[in-house]
Amino acid sequence: MNPAAITLKNTRTAIVIYLLLIATGISTYLNIGRREYPEFTIRNAKVIAQYPGRSALQVEQEVSEVLEQKIREMSEIEEVNSTSKPGFTVLDIEMSDAYSGLDLEDLWADMRNKVNEAQLPEGAYVASINDEFGDTFPYVYALKGDGYSAKELYDIGEFIRDELLELDGVGKISIHGDIQERIFLEYSSSELAAYGFSPDFVISKLRSQNAALSSGDVDFGTERLRITTLGEFESVE
Repeated sequence: MNPAAITLKNTRTAIVIYLLLIATGISTYLNIGRREYPEFTIRNAKVIAQYPGRSALQVEQEVSEVLEQKIREMSEIEEVNSTSKPGFTVLDIEMSDAYSGLDLEDLWADMRNKVNEAQLPEGAYVASINDEFGDTFPYVYALKGDGYSAKELYDIGEFIRDELLELDGVGKISIHGDIQERIFLEYSSSELAAYGFSPDFVISKLRSQNAALSSGDVDFGTERLRITTLGEFESVE
């Protein structure tokens, strides 16, 4: 066979293969599934427990090990690591790769139950359980308004949040950057001393007056009436 013919044939074959590859690539690109915010699975959780006033060794022996043993009762757990420090411990939990989706939701619920069942010593308690690392927040909006106080902006933000939660497809909305409200009481030490009062005395009176306690109830004929006492603080004034 003519060498020139063989070369031409090979060239044509290479061109056909090349064109097929280009066509396949274009078709794949146009038809491949795409999502702006693709789902991904995170199989980790974090448990934080506090044991105030105890050393790191005491926290490890009396709290960390107790929680670890309880969590390890679940065969689905892949790994549990704890970091014990004076007064508190942090446990990092990893679920097996064999589970995802709805299986993970049920397993995290089981894990929470195991943590709550753990017999911790007096004074120790579980401060938080976070198994929502997989939550994503695709949209972040800033709310601002000239002439509005921080409290007014927060109230408006809560209203917007409640309205958005009514929409289909909205799973969770968190408000960040809000300022925690505080009331500062300023006093004159000399004037308090003149009346024979101490700061602790004033604080105890404020706490006792604004305490949210049940006042009981009373029978009135065939009805039982709830007693409501006055004296709660309703404003700064």
